[in-house]
Amino acid sequence: MPNCLDKKTDGQVIEVFDTQIFSPTHPDIAAIALQQEQPSIHGNTVWEASFVLMDFLQQFPISNASRVLEIGCGWGVLTSYMAKQVNGMVSGLDADNAVRPFFDYHANANQVSIEFIYGTMQRMTKQKLLAFDVIVAGDICFWDSLKKDWQNLIRRALKAGVREIYISDPGRPPFWDLVEYAEQHFAAEIWSHDTQQPHYIEQYVLEITR
Repeated sequence: MPNCLDKKTDGQVIEVFDTQIFSPTHPDIAAIALQQEQPSIHGNTVWEASFVLMDFLQQFPISNASRVLEIGCGWGVLTSYMAKQVNGMVSGLDADNAVRPFFDYHANANQVSIEFIYGTMQRMTKQKLLAFDVIVAGDICFWDSLKKDWQNLIRRALKAGVREIYISDPGRPPFWDLVEYAEQHFAAEIWSHDTQQPHYIEQYVLEITR
């Protein structure tokens, strides 16, 4: 089953929880894609895991003063949503610099101030993670090699004082391996969660707290 926006949404722009989201077929997005190098790490669309996490955090909101980091931010949809929910600094990290123009476009369209950080999880040291209270991520454990990266990042984040981590996923095998590890080593819970926005989607949310 497809897990991305362009496969199931006829509209070129939709609004989910006061956040405008532009599909790959929108003229502005298509123009950006033509003008630059193409994203290479699945950064070619908006993935449904972002909508699931947005809905989850609508029901279970984080503290208004939180400083938030989205890992694997892609086009910045979840990052933009988080900036509308909190008064603290909100940043998005991605290993593919080619997604930055799409990230900036969504930030401008949603009139939010968010920071794009080009880099990998491995480069987010404990010192850098001291700047954040909450980490969010959607569909970002899709390769087996990412499991170890996530395990190490979660450990560093909790030591740095990050108090909440939320990872949504459609249920890929590497994600379930991460869930098992998290339940054994951290204060972790796994939730089945569905949303009606922008259409019916049911996925999973891993919640880790300090």
